[in-house]
Amino acid sequence: MPEDIKVLFTPTDAAVGGLAGFQAAQAIDDCMEAWTKALRSLAGMVGSTADAVGSSAKGFTHEDQERRKAFLGPTLQASAHRASTRRTVGTEHAGLGAP
Repeated sequence: MPEDIKVLFTPTDAAVGGLAGFQAAQAIDDCMEAWTKALRSLAGMVGSTADAVGSSAKGFTHEDQERRKAFLGPTLQASAHRASTRRTVGTEHAGLGAP
């Protein structure tokens, strides 16, 4: 998004140039600088938040897998693995693919 703000520079610069000598020219320029700064800050915050959400999701997935393993225990884990292996063996040749 910060790069997208550049499309506003040309019309803003034209307005500032057309109002040379007027206080409005400086006000428009100051406004554009303030908005540019605010939008860059917002883009940074959104990016940081997205990273945090992704990290949180990975943490929940990992924790869920660990809880599953703890619930099943070593004996049931091996049994579940053997059962999933049996379900997929031979399905490739029948054109069924993995379930």
